[in-house]
Amino acid sequence: MTEATKPNPYLSHIPERDLTTPSGKSLTLINPAYMTRQVHELAAEQYGVRGHITSLNPIRPENAPDPWETGALQAFERGETETISVKKMEGEEHMRLMRPLITEKGCLKCHAAQGYQEGDIRGGISVSIPMEPLWAVARMQVLTLAAGHILLWLMGFGGIVLGAQRLSRSERERNRAAEELRKYAEQLGQANIRFREADQFKSAFLATMSHELRTPLNSIIGFTGILLQRMAGPLNDEQIKQLNMVRGSGRHLLNLINDVLDISKIEAGQLEVTPKPFDMRQAIEKAVEAVTPLAERKGLSLVAEVAPEVGEVVSDGRRVEQVLINLLNNAVKFTQKGEVRVECEVDDDRIVTRVVDTGIGIKPEDMDKLFRAFSQIDAGIARRYEGTGLGLSICKKLVEMLGGDIRVESERGKGSTFAFTVPMQTGGTT
Repeated sequence: MTEATKPNPYLSHIPERDLTTPSGKSLTLINPAYMTRQVHELAAEQYGVRGHITSLNPIRPENAPDPWETGALQAFERGETETISVKKMEGEEHMRLMRPLITEKGCLKCHAAQGYQEGDIRGGISVSIPMEPLWAVARMQVLTLAAGHILLWLMGFGGIVLGAQRLSRSERERNRAAEELRKYAEQLGQANIRFREADQFKSAFLATMSHELRTPLNSIIGFTGILLQRMAGPLNDEQIKQLNMVRGSGRHLLNLINDVLDISKIEAGQLEVTPKPFDMRQAIEKAVEAVTPLAERKGLSLVAEVAPEVGEVVSDGRRVEQVLINLLNNAVKFTQKGEVRVECEVDDDRIVTRVVDTGIGIKPEDMDKLFRAFSQIDAGIARRYEGTGLGLSICKKLVEMLGGDIRVESERGKGSTFAFTVPMQTGGTT
């Protein structure tokens, strides 16, 4: 309990909201909404990004929505899953984004008295980002592109004029014209490189922002772990539950940020694969071990069937494990009963790995969406499965960078099989 973290008056009905440890430290219970508000305050102070938890039926008067948020909340009740627009706030343009808060079982402890039931929309979280820094970047890109196009036009026009003049002159003059054209071609190549760099700016910007977000998020996860180890004092069951929720949400958000960072690095050409000898059998065992707790919580059988001839492979073992874990996590996530199985065998000079599940399967018309970035088959406000839609896109790009390919076979209601191949020996660093 500090000056910045005061007791929440809206949790006064909860027994033992405030505690004093034997050492004299004062502790107070905080809920996810309280912590989110504190994160928003830090973001506003450090980055100028505003955040707001709001509702059409708020408990706190400070959480009352402004007119734009009111419209977004009403749109959520009509089935919308996101509202985004550029609006003026205090005379400056901001990009405003808002997504709904869905009532879960744990929310009813504080919000049941308002008449909410599990699955109801109880409000939303809005974020407002100042547009001026983004406009500045956009203006610079427009100026760069405009200058490049003008330069191209001038060089092309100059080349035509010079070419026409040189054709009427001696062989020496024609040779001089050819040399001039060669120089112009080099300049055009340099201009094209600059254009490609400008096109990659978006991905580089996302990669940098994702990196900056991971540092405070790792601190939140780390400090939560310290509290759960009771290094700061004893905890009651409710505090342990709330801290586990914070840590779980933090880890989930960190995974999402890591996915965004990976896809941004791939698109910006900054992601490298480094081939080294590694044991494919051990890589499969490690991936299965990492996903086993998730499978056990759902009562699923997770097994690996590795052919005897599978052994050492020269490739990027870390990236191969990343692909395996992504595919296994997907299989477990979309399988409610039955099993998930990993199969691996050697086919000529390639390793073939399959992840087979008995899950919900995929409709034929949805197959083309699988490997698109930010594309999710299970979309909509009532979707059951969380995620960003980046996992399979990252898998496909990584496998292709390793010199392999990935494919899928599926039948709705019976399960899916994702198979990827990599060479037994990948080339140099890419």
